[in-house]
Amino acid sequence: MAFLPGQQVRTRITITAGHTRLPDYARGRIGTIHRHRGSYPLPDELVAHGHTNPEALYSAYFEASDLWGEGSGHHRVYLDLYESYLQPVEGEMQ
Repeated sequence: MAFLPGQQVRTRITITAGHTRLPDYARGRIGTIHRHRGSYPLPDELVAHGHTNPEALYSAYFEASDLWGEGSGHHRVYLDLYESYLQPVEGEMQ
């Protein structure tokens, strides 16, 4: 497990040719790990190649205003994201 609850992460911006479980509106955004949900086959790779190794899946939350700007509410948006979609945030301020 690479990420711990409470740890800040940034989603990757990588554009893929096929389907991905990372929504466009969350790409490149900073969120916080809520919990580790286990390890599962990455659907992106499973569809593309017919097989894949299990990958850690995390529940992460994002402030609505960080995703859609001011006026979008004062609530959190929770997303289940695979480890390969995330990178650690070090030395960045929100």
